[in-house]
Amino acid sequence: MPRLSPSDFSAEQLADWVAQASAGGPADATARNEDPATEWVVAYTNPKREDDVARTLRRRAFAAYVPAMTVTRRRRSVTRPLLPRYVFLGLRGRLTLYDLRETPGLEGVVRTGGQPSFVAPGLVAGLRLQEQAGLFDFTTEREAERAARALADSRAARMAALPLGATVRLVQGPWRSFRGTVVEKLPPDRLRLGMTLFGRVFQVPVLLDDIDSSVLAK
Repeated sequence: MPRLSPSDFSAEQLADWVAQASAGGPADATARNEDPATEWVVAYTNPKREDDVARTLRRRAFAAYVPAMTVTRRRRSVTRPLLPRYVFLGLRGRLTLYDLRETPGLEGVVRTGGQPSFVAPGLVAGLRLQEQAGLFDFTTEREAERAARALADSRAARMAALPLGATVRLVQGPWRSFRGTVVEKLPPDRLRLGMTLFGRVFQVPVLLDDIDSSVLAK
């Protein structure tokens, strides 16, 4: 595998990290207290050595963070680096970049214009919080939960947007092409429509997914 370099990051990413480092800015207290560090840099490692490098440098009193994602492989949840071959390293006390020398598996530090690219503590804190919140969890179970939640939210929004008395058109199901008037909402996924059938008006339960969400002019 070819050696990675700062060119693997976009110019916008590097510029933003440099700007954040210059601006400073307080990190979230919870995440900051996990690994207090005065300055953070991004280091790159040999393939599949991210965790080894992080453990080694923690023993030397560095702060180290490897953002991780969780995926499903062969019906099991496994952890993988979010940014393969990259580690966030935090300097503490009197530690300097010189103290990174002779670290097995560590190839170097990301640099811009020959200078180390320092990142703000807030960036590391934000990544920690997103990881803790499950943003990087791509397991089958979590993805199914997200899909179900998104579908529920979508249906709730569509239901709320349909006022009582609105005229709507059915676009699928047994009543396809029929029209009806909303007379009752039956959350989470049904409505009762007033529909003219056989010369009479009936109140018929229908699925929310079967109707066109746009309201028709009467």
